[in-house]
Amino acid sequence: MTARRPETAGARYRTAVRALLGPHLRHSVVAARLSVLPAVLTAGIVAAERDQRVFDDLVDLGLGSGRLTRRALAGLARALTVR
Repeated sequence: MTARRPETAGARYRTAVRALLGPHLRHSVVAARLSVLPAVLTAGIVAAERDQRVFDDLVDLGLGSGRLTRRALAGLARALTVR
């Protein structure tokens, strides 16, 4: 099978990869920067313990192609404010 327009294959591939990985990588960078704060890291553990869905979201972010979801962010905020 040959590409219909091989001269644009590289550009099409780059566009597809950016669309697929771009959002995940942006969210991963934010999560990595936040996780250096001990309080945020602890809040993530507490939030994941309280809600299986938050746990699943955080695992998907760390190991899959997930993003920081509203549910995960809300869980972090609750864990940071409610002891």
